[in-house]
Amino acid sequence: MSAETAGDKAEKRAQEVAAHLGIADFVYGQPLVRKGKGWREVGDGLLVIGDRGAILQVKSREPAPGLRDSKDKAERVVRKYIEAAIKQGYGSKRTIQLHLASGKPLSATPVRALDFPSVHSSIFALKLSRSCEQWPIIVIVDHPRNPIFSLSVPPGVFCISLLDWEQLHEHTRSVSGILRYIDLVFKSRLPTVIGREEERFSKLAGFVRQPNIPNQWESHPWFSTAARDDPLGVSVYRELLTKVWTGLPRGPGISPEDIRTMLAFLDDVPTSVMVVIGRWILRKRREFRETGNLASGGMTTGNKILVYLHGSEQQCSDQAQWTSELTFLTLTRLHEWTETYSAKAVALGVGTRETENGIEYTHVYLEGAGGLTKEIRDMIEWKYGVHNYRLGHVHHLKYGRNETCPCGSGMKYKRCHGSR
Repeated sequence: MSAETAGDKAEKRAQEVAAHLGIADFVYGQPLVRKGKGWREVGDGLLVIGDRGAILQVKSREPAPGLRDSKDKAERVVRKYIEAAIKQGYGSKRTIQLHLASGKPLSATPVRALDFPSVHSSIFALKLSRSCEQWPIIVIVDHPRNPIFSLSVPPGVFCISLLDWEQLHEHTRSVSGILRYIDLVFKSRLPTVIGREEERFSKLAGFVRQPNIPNQWESHPWFSTAARDDPLGVSVYRELLTKVWTGLPRGPGISPEDIRTMLAFLDDVPTSVMVVIGRWILRKRREFRETGNLASGGMTTGNKILVYLHGSEQQCSDQAQWTSELTFLTLTRLHEWTETYSAKAVALGVGTRETENGIEYTHVYLEGAGGLTKEIRDMIEWKYGVHNYRLGHVHHLKYGRNETCPCGSGMKYKRCHGSR
């Protein structure tokens, strides 16, 4: 077996950074195509999330000769690497498009599959069944001397050093964030300076992307230093993503594609909002410890609704019952939102339940607002209140003593929960 080259190591590192600081489900290895009796790799990796994606091309200088390079030679070497990588990136896109047009799309396996070595990789494979024509080519270069120089790049090409690639992911903490950042770079027309991406990021940080539907998150910029300023808030938020895979034993009904849908929901969020949600979750857990009551809440980003429910197995020992409670709460909030804005939305419910083995995570993803009876909605809104999405708060309902108790007992309120 041949020794691993500097290029192999850089290629692996570029994927590992995107997988660890972003999400491993949306970072893919190279698709393979037949070439004679063997196989040929297409590109050096892919970023794919929904319809969006990017082609990765990675080039690296071996350490020993690289350290002997003068400043000028290091720049010349990296420029040649970039020129070659761009040509290869165009070739990779053509190959993917040709296979798509022939009705035999290529497949790629995500880095996530490495976490499950006993499961056949085809279970995780993604067919590249959508056009990649508009995808950017991301060229990542690595040289031991880290030369700094300005560079003119063709439209649709993003060039960055491996070190800057790591720093950029520390800021965005998501694959969606990387793709959005590259889009913004193209629109801004700010010059490319290899080894100085941090300076370009600083100029673009604070840029506000207006969501389609007005809500409380308009003031949160897509790009900021929030991830570095509050690592705890981001860490708590990212637990929501990590536990989609490991929070609850899953049956065969949950496929990698289902899980990718949930993760795409959570991935497409600015770090400034990740921090807010992470801190909010910590407050909800503290609220539960102080009161002993189920703690719930909801937040929105555009037309996406995040619902959170926290409790313990002492209050709800049956996992199926806990999942039903989370599902009906999420469905109720989805109904309230769609009635408020008369628009379609998606909702993700995340339930955290304290057990003797630690905190258990449950996720429920809903795209439609159907299947909710009046009796169930009345009971949920009685227990958790009504969410006013225009004003951004929850108000609890009051019931007359002679009204039917919303708990479903059929008794008058004064003789049921109103007597407690």
